[in-house]
Amino acid sequence: FDIYNNDNGSGSSGGTIGTDATINVDVANISSGPEPDSNALVVQIDNRGGSIGGSASVNLSASGAVNAQGNAILQILNFDDGGSGPGTIGGDAMINFAVSGDITVLTAANFQILNSAGTIGSDATINLTAANITANSFNPLIQNASGGTIGSDATITVNAANIFPVVNLSSYVAHHDHATIGGKDLLSLNISGDLHSQRSADF
Repeated sequence: FDIYNNDNGSGSSGGTIGTDATINVDVANISSGPEPDSNALVVQIDNRGGSIGGSASVNLSASGAVNAQGNAILQILNFDDGGSGPGTIGGDAMINFAVSGDITVLTAANFQILNSAGTIGSDATINLTAANITANSFNPLIQNASGGTIGSDATITVNAANIFPVVNLSSYVAHHDHATIGGKDLLSLNISGDLHSQRSADF
């Protein structure tokens, strides 16, 4: 499930969306096998070099379970495409992933907002809720780099009973290379049961 608002490799300017860019997926269960690139589930707004006048929102909900036999990627890309300049989002950048049952990912579970040199006018937010989360690696992150700007808060919230990353867990909000944020950074992991990581857990 994709919205592409970039230059599609043409070297010309990215696209323009005057108001909001929104992906809404509401299902009972999701079960997906991998493509040749090992990605089994991808939901994204690709705004590299593009302009979105309002907010960019990725919303995925399931009343049952999500099973991805490969990588699962939910992301908003808002950075310089190397041709037409950095992306701009006038309002919020939001990823909301709500699953009543379990999330099971064979390899990497990446939930990310990447804002390298881009501008997000208001909040950058990732909200993730599930009964249990199992993945080889579990990586919710907001990266604001290379002079990027987030106008208000950057927030990651994870709610689950248990998290079972087989190898590693990494969750962070990062600002570097002269990036700025107008509000505050918030990282909340609300785990009622256990959090297991065989190798590393970085926050």
